[in-house]
Amino acid sequence: MVSHRVGETRHYGAILAPDSAAPGALPVLMYLHGGDSGVDVGDVDIIGHFLGELRDRFVYVIPSFRSERLEVGDSVWISTGPASPWDYDVDDALALLNVALELTPQAKSEGVSIIGASRGAGVAMLAGIRDESIGNIVAFFGPTDFFDGWVRQIVREAALGRPRELPGVAFMDSAFVQPYMRGEIEMADVRLELARRSSVLFAEDLPALQLHHGDSDETVAVTQAYSMIRAMESLGREPPGFEAFIYEGGGHQLFALTGAIGRAVGFLRRALGRDGAHLSHLTSVRGSGTTLGPPAHMSAASSRLPPFD
Repeated sequence: MVSHRVGETRHYGAILAPDSAAPGALPVLMYLHGGDSGVDVGDVDIIGHFLGELRDRFVYVIPSFRSERLEVGDSVWISTGPASPWDYDVDDALALLNVALELTPQAKSEGVSIIGASRGAGVAMLAGIRDESIGNIVAFFGPTDFFDGWVRQIVREAALGRPRELPGVAFMDSAFVQPYMRGEIEMADVRLELARRSSVLFAEDLPALQLHHGDSDETVAVTQAYSMIRAMESLGREPPGFEAFIYEGGGHQLFALTGAIGRAVGFLRRALGRDGAHLSHLTSVRGSGTTLGPPAHMSAASSRLPPFD
């Protein structure tokens, strides 16, 4: 467990490393949690279980996000500072990564991998854009584009006083939507904040990325995945540098995405330089054995919509 400063905030995180590893022998695997209730370090045990023989081949880094809990057994630490989903989450994660590289002799300073889910997946992609030491990202059903139609509808509802009960929405409503409605901030300021959280706008700077999303996700719409898919395809990104899996009938739960765990482990195995042949070269969008296109109501070439009329 480590405590460190990130600007004016006190941040807490966890670092796990096998004692027997030689100096500089192990790449870092960072876990970025979803939701807004904090993180339990025990969640990494689940990742280790599925990694199997790869479990002890990583140094694990688990950040909390500011204002949230970090739990280990019965012990709880709470990082200080006001919440700032996605944006300052990236600062917290990268600051802890730097601490881990400094304090953990077993850790390699390059080829960092990240597994992120939901909010954490959005943070993972933004972190990969900002830090060149990050080489591989596995992103499960995370936001990528705060200018798409799904976000536009959420913003409209918030402007009418009916914000959805989704992670990050209460913050966005109080920090940007309501101040805009009261005339306290300009549209340009709101757009800048949305752009800072939209990894799709900076897709050309993303490292190797494996994307997973269910087409029945009611928490983060699958349109977010399709925004990133279109951006990566326009850049000519293909396997192994970019893979996207859309799961027919899949919701906002990892275990509901059939085959996702095996694909993620294969991706990380390949990142370690092991044989990843079982992940065969895939078309850009696949899921459960079926190649899928965008939903019928959404053109593959549809343009992004502004958050407000």
